[in-house]
Amino acid sequence: MEVTIIADNGHAWGIVSVEQLKAAQLSPSDFTRNMTKKTPHGLIYALEEDCDLPKYLNKLDSMGIRYKIRDKKFLDETHPDNPRTW
Repeated sequence: MEVTIIADNGHAWGIVSVEQLKAAQLSPSDFTRNMTKKTPHGLIYALEEDCDLPKYLNKLDSMGIRYKIRDKKFLDETHPDNPRTW
């Protein structure tokens, strides 16, 4: 399982799919509503780096699910792929 990190000047997020959340037996309601972002259709989630991403990764660890963190990508705050624009 891969998690891509996206960052801007103020925050960073781990990008996961709704299927990845389900595999970890987690749902959107398990995360901080104002910090974690989702695409309009709810298929991709951006888990905030300080609180929600560690929760997700700890859950994967506890289940013995291996994951790989992909290199951080910096995006300007106005870039359409920046979770702030979701």
